[in-house]
Amino acid sequence: MRSIIVLAAMLMAAGAWAQETYVDWDKTAGFENYKTFVWASSEEDLSKSSPLWHDRVVNGITERLVAGGMTELPSDETPDVYVTYFASESQKTRVVTDHMGYGYGAGYYGMGAGMGTSTSRVVTYDKGTLVIDIWDAKEKKLVWRGSSTDTISDNPKKMEKRLEKMLDKLVKVWNKEYRKAQKK
Repeated sequence: MRSIIVLAAMLMAAGAWAQETYVDWDKTAGFENYKTFVWASSEEDLSKSSPLWHDRVVNGITERLVAGGMTELPSDETPDVYVTYFASESQKTRVVTDHMGYGYGAGYYGMGAGMGTSTSRVVTYDKGTLVIDIWDAKEKKLVWRGSSTDTISDNPKKMEKRLEKMLDKLVKVWNKEYRKAQKK
C-alpha cells in the first residue's frame, strides 16, 4: 500500500517537471516566400558559455529546418529569414507533500480507524528555457517564436534527449506551417 501512495505522489509531482512548449507566429507572414535561412548570433546563446551545447542546438535546429525543405546559406549571403536562439536558466522551488497512512474498517456499524502522516518538503531545481526566433530578413521583423522549458539534469545524456525532444516539438510546428505555405 505504501508503495502505491509513494508512486501516486511521485506522478503528481512529475507534472511540475514536465516539458512546456509554446509556439506563436505572425499569421500574415509570407511563409511561402521563405526558402533560405542564415544563422544570426545572439548575445544570449550558448556560444561562449557552453560551445558544445551551442553546437548541439544550432545543428539540431539546422537539421530539422533543412529536413523541412529550407536551405541554409553561407553567413555572408542574404537569406529570406534569419534564425537565432537564446537559452536561459532559472532556479525554481516547489513544495512536495508525501502522504503515508493506513486504515481499516470493521463491523456492522461501519466503524473504522486509521492513522496517517504527511511530510512536506521544499524541492529546489533548475529550469532551462530555449527560445528559437525566426526573423523576416527584408521586413526585419519577428515572424515565428518557439520556446520550451524543461528541468536541467546533471546527466548530459538525459539533457541531450530533452534537447532533442524540445527541438522536435518546436521545429515541427515551423515545418508544418512552412510546408502548408509552400503548397499554396
